[in-house]
Amino acid sequence: DKVLLVNPPIQEIRYAWSKWNQPTDLLLLSTKLKKNTGCDIELLDFMLPEDSGRVSFKNLNREKKIGEKEFSMSYKIYGSAVNEVTANLSKIIPNWKPNHIVISTLTSYWYESIITIIPIFRTILPDVEISLIGPYSVIETEHAKKLRVNYVVNEFIPFDYEIPDYNVY
Repeated sequence: DKVLLVNPPIQEIRYAWSKWNQPTDLLLLSTKLKKNTGCDIELLDFMLPEDSGRVSFKNLNREKKIGEKEFSMSYKIYGSAVNEVTANLSKIIPNWKPNHIVISTLTSYWYESIITIIPIFRTILPDVEISLIGPYSVIETEHAKKLRVNYVVNEFIPFDYEIPDYNVY
């Protein structure tokens, strides 16, 4: 089997990790899949920093109101832009086509980019199964089930003493 692991961009008011948060659950999953099933793994990490060491961002021209007060903050998208999904996938697919995609985010409230990228994956790779893992699928299981994915993993995956697979970079 060929599995594409995806760490999507995030939509947020600010990004406290000014450099990078590694997708540890995906890196651990890569180790587990390679060791237990012999899967061929690729990682599409939209949060990978640029050469400057910073994660790129751009304004979304969208405001979020906080409570009932007239206080709002501008949303930004951090990481590679969602419209770069097609370009990144087109680099991988000619020589390597996955039969499964696994998507995860660091927090439950960074799901908005997941909603945006799933239709892109469905268009480019219509026959590929998609799974959601991590905090979003565990904490917001019912919400995640409304997305066009094949599997919503509603428990954290036990990784025991696995070591993250940094070789997927």
